[in-house]
Amino acid sequence: MRLSSESIGTRLIIAILGVAVFSAPLRLRAAPQFIGGPILGFIPDAGGTAIRPVLGIPGASMLGKGLELNVDIRGATISPKQDYAIASRVADAQAVVIDVAADPPQVTPVTGVHPVPN
Repeated sequence: MRLSSESIGTRLIIAILGVAVFSAPLRLRAAPQFIGGPILGFIPDAGGTAIRPVLGIPGASMLGKGLELNVDIRGATISPKQDYAIASRVADAQAVVIDVAADPPQVTPVTGVHPVPN
């Protein structure tokens, strides 16, 4: 029995299409769970204990998940240029500056100031 090159080519194409079709769900499951976009700025929650990014564009925006900081904070205030925040560290009331532009955000204690700043 002799196979023609035409039948081999047809079988090869069918095999490649089969692999592509059956592997598509594997690639879909590996897709990222977050779609990024523009960040308009940042906003603290009511107690200033979390800082959340404002995602989207003017007229079509939403609040994102709170920034993951390595310390607990309170009384957060965002700078007018939206590039840093000032807050108090919960553990010892030390004033801290939070660089929200860094990835991950950097928390730096402010030395030489009284605890519980206003």
